[in-house]
Amino acid sequence: MQRASSQFGGYRQHDSHEFLRVLIDQLCEDFKDVALCRENKARQATDMELENMSLPFKADYWWKRHLAENSSFITDTFCGQLVSTIQCSVCKTNSYCFDPFYDVSLPFPEGNNQLGGHQQNRRKGSRPSIKPSWLSMNNNNAGDAKSCTLGDCLREFTKDEVLDGENKIECSSCRVKRTMVKRLQVFRFPQVLVLHLKRFGNSRKKIRTAVQFPITCFDASPLAYQNDTRPEYDLFAVVDHSGRMNFGHYIASCIDPQSKEWQQFNDEEVEGIGASDLNEANAYILFYKIRES
Repeated sequence: MQRASSQFGGYRQHDSHEFLRVLIDQLCEDFKDVALCRENKARQATDMELENMSLPFKADYWWKRHLAENSSFITDTFCGQLVSTIQCSVCKTNSYCFDPFYDVSLPFPEGNNQLGGHQQNRRKGSRPSIKPSWLSMNNNNAGDAKSCTLGDCLREFTKDEVLDGENKIECSSCRVKRTMVKRLQVFRFPQVLVLHLKRFGNSRKKIRTAVQFPITCFDASPLAYQNDTRPEYDLFAVVDHSGRMNFGHYIASCIDPQSKEWQQFNDEEVEGIGASDLNEANAYILFYKIRES
């Protein structure tokens, strides 16, 4: 990883979500299937052709454009497709933008952003020599944190955003800048859905809200663009962050594929745990796999 991205050299603290993104990008590049990329390569559509395409055809066009550059088993496993819908507040014309994603960063609902920690310029990270038993005594009243559900975070992600003032966009129908309403949703779900909880925001403090997340039969339909889409997932791994914004420790918990039991990985220590031991207050990244029908 240090050779792939120099930012991870040395012993500075780093964010596990940033590390994950760099890792997946590097794996996509290293395992790229050149033959499949060629198969998905197609002529670039004109603006007029794109404007006249139906929504499913437009989504498929941009999906194949991504696969033409990024076909690999990593893409097959982790990649989904987001659709951004922008509606003119005057003529109600909709415009759509499609983007691939390998994880979804979820905001916390307003009113549930229980903050803790000290202001600091450095990012959070992992200190292998620090153990959670020590951190628990320095966790700034983590037990007082509010709680919400993962479903609350999904709904916050898809909530309408008003683009006004300097953020006004020119409407393709009105031909002048208008106030717009933007909504972000998932058009195509991946085999493995990675959900990142945005505990570290612009306040430079950690959000300590406990997030209640399902272990099995997780219904991700609040993210879906199509009303008839009801994707269900099972949790198989969690990354926890203990500590504060500038000072912390990561622990991973994963299901053993053979025994189907949960194992916790804390530096060199590995021990079995129960699903009830997963920490809702420290959960930072959740890994879900699609349920087999």
